[in-house]
Amino acid sequence: MVGTWTLQVFDSAQSGGPVITHTFNLQHNSSSQLGIISPTDSQLIDLAEDEYFTATDATCPAPISHQEPGNATAACFSAGTNTGNQISWTANLQYATSGGFGTINDQRTFTTASGVMQNEVYQSEGGQIQMVANTTASDGSTVYDCAISYVEGPSGGVTPNSVITNQLVTSPASYSNSASYPSGGTPGLMAQVAEVESSYQQFVYSDLYFDLESYEFVAKWPNECPGGGACIGLMQVGPTIASSAWSWIINAETGVNLFSGNPPSGSNKISLATRYGSQIIALYPELSPLSGYQIENMALVLYGGAGSQQLDDQYYIPTCPPPGTVNGRQCQGATWQWTENTTGNPDGTAYADKVRAAQIPQ
Repeated sequence: MVGTWTLQVFDSAQSGGPVITHTFNLQHNSSSQLGIISPTDSQLIDLAEDEYFTATDATCPAPISHQEPGNATAACFSAGTNTGNQISWTANLQYATSGGFGTINDQRTFTTASGVMQNEVYQSEGGQIQMVANTTASDGSTVYDCAISYVEGPSGGVTPNSVITNQLVTSPASYSNSASYPSGGTPGLMAQVAEVESSYQQFVYSDLYFDLESYEFVAKWPNECPGGGACIGLMQVGPTIASSAWSWIINAETGVNLFSGNPPSGSNKISLATRYGSQIIALYPELSPLSGYQIENMALVLYGGAGSQQLDDQYYIPTCPPPGTVNGRQCQGATWQWTENTTGNPDGTAYADKVRAAQIPQ
């Protein structure tokens, strides 16, 4: 591993400090038998392709003699050798949340000529890249060099915010164009959900994990929910898979589908809220039909994880207002009406009200 190292030798017959201390520095030397030029140790490679920020760039920069640690936007592999022999590479990208979700093991093998760059595009994935290069030395032996770099989320975030807002509000994959968008619905509702769930952040500065072990390398990694990242990213969707962790577009689409589209379960939150509302009305026929806005409030409780199948656990419950009195399912002297369920489900109603009050980032 490149860097500054200290070698100390101790005498077992003597106590105290070392009898010999030597400090030395290891570097990649592309003019020797083999030396990695790019990426180098601790190189950060951002997902920054065009306006979508979901992939590393497909074009390498002009040839360089040495790439200093820092931020890049393309995963460009290059090494030098004084023999002129081909260089064989293994590049293994790995990632998982702190709880072991969304695991990635992407191992790639390829060859390059000395000083020539090989671009490897990483789409909707990131993490630590452990790379090993090898070639045949002049004496016929095999020599190796290795380095570790990282593919992180865009260091400046997914900017501007209008790109995210367009995806959630007006694009073909937006909430207003989703399968179960209710009549009279709120087009910007899922953008408000994103602001509450993640502050519009698919990635945040945090430590990188793999196999539940911290790499102690802080950079822009997927935004985990509490509990080890069982939910992830912009919309805090779960269960966490690699694509929803590393692509904010896939994350946004997953959130919209869970709320009002076509999730694998076949029951999105708008559909469930409509069903629960109809079941309550069947018990209390005097209740008025729920509006699109009210159905959304019911669905928000379910999306926020504070709802259930229990009819008394929804955003709205039927109440008999004064001067009416309850006799079984009869509201004598008044008419049943919908009331926010702040007593029966304070957490769920508070979440929905927080979403309603959220300002969409500009």
